[in-house]
Amino acid sequence: MPTKLPLHPNLQHLKKQAKALLRDFHQGRPDAIEKFTALRLNVPPKLSDAQYLVARDYGFDSWSKLKERVESLAEKADDPLELAKKAFREDDAATVRQLLKRHPKLGYRYEAEESREVRILLYGHYRIAYLIKSESSIDILGVFHGALSIERYLV
Repeated sequence: MPTKLPLHPNLQHLKKQAKALLRDFHQGRPDAIEKFTALRLNVPPKLSDAQYLVARDYGFDSWSKLKERVESLAEKADDPLELAKKAFREDDAATVRQLLKRHPKLGYRYEAEESREVRILLYGHYRIAYLIKSESSIDILGVFHGALSIERYLV
């Protein structure tokens, strides 16, 4: 059974794993020798062979497919919309505030009442209306299709 990738895999760490595996082979460590023996190489193993073994340990057919997956996860982790969705799920008002400061196009302010700071988060064809209650709490007021007028729901 393949080893599961960590939640936030790091390509540099995976490269170091491959180098360590190759080093272990050259040092005569039995587990590393066993892994490389399964490849049935006619020449001494190279780093690319170790990378292939690391990729296979994680359930990928090749190093390039593992690398592609890790890079796509990294891009998703840096996506402001993904970060905002995560902050909503975790009721993390401070992170929502920071994201909106750094990425003003992510949401805009809507004055429903003087006492309420309602924000609208644009998400595809939908708008998520939310209220920042305090430094540590947010309330989602509703999710609306882009074509609907949300004003009547926010009063």
